[in-house]
Amino acid sequence: MIKKVFRIITDAFITILLIGGISFIILFFIGIEPFVVETGSMKPTIEPGSICFINKNVKYEDIKENDIIAFSIKTGKKVTHRAISITDQGIETKGDANDASDGVSTTKSNYIGKNIFSISKLGFIIKFLQTIYGKVILVGLIIVILVFGFLQGSKKEKNDEKDSKKNYSINDEDKKDLGKSFSSNKNDQESDNEKSKGHSEESNNKKGKRFKN
Repeated sequence: MIKKVFRIITDAFITILLIGGISFIILFFIGIEPFVVETGSMKPTIEPGSICFINKNVKYEDIKENDIIAFSIKTGKKVTHRAISITDQGIETKGDANDASDGVSTTKSNYIGKNIFSISKLGFIIKFLQTIYGKVILVGLIIVILVFGFLQGSKKEKNDEKDSKKNYSINDEDKKDLGKSFSSNKNDQESDNEKSKGHSEESNNKKGKRFKN
């Protein structure tokens, strides 16, 4: 029972890793980059711990008022706020939960892309996996899964060997039975031949007696 539950958990974990990994790789190649939202400046639209998917293919000139965009600031951090005004000097932005705007915060030089969708809470998991504890747990889980898979494979090979040995023993018994059957048929045939030979000799003897008389 425990093995079955563990197998279900490991299969689910591997499936999630594969789907997540492949999805992120595909998004990366088509120019969509995920960003983890750390603050609540965009609540309730985007909650803290969410992942925003920023489309870097959307041009700066195509941004309109009310679009949510990502841009970098002087400290090197990336910010995701709403565009509230488009001016010749740049784009004025503001967090939905903030009282004041950021001013003209975005120009072509620090513009990153447009937010197309976000997934709530997923960012917490990503952030945790980036910590030392998260990395240790992730590596530990991968090792456990690999060991479990290796043990299951070895067990399957042993069972296959046992099954093949059983088949061989059954075949040997069949061969013995076939040998016995062949030997029995041969003895019966020899016995029939002897009887036939005996009847033939008796018939010849009777004919010889008649000829003498």
